[in-house]
Amino acid sequence: MVQVESTRSRFTWVTDLVVMANINKLMVSFTDNTLAVYDIMTFDLQQQVVGLRNCILTLYY
Repeated sequence: MVQVESTRSRFTWVTDLVVMANINKLMVSFTDNTLAVYDIMTFDLQQQVVGLRNCILTLYY
């Protein structure tokens, strides 16, 4: 769980994740309408999409 800074305390939950083993990436969707791509080897954030209209509930690869 990741805590998000705002005027009131709330939590961001992971809704789904998918492993993309052939390119060594992990894609994670969150309840704050964010989609993040991490490198499996270093767990560094590679890409992030923010401000999506809706929360992504299911990922498929």
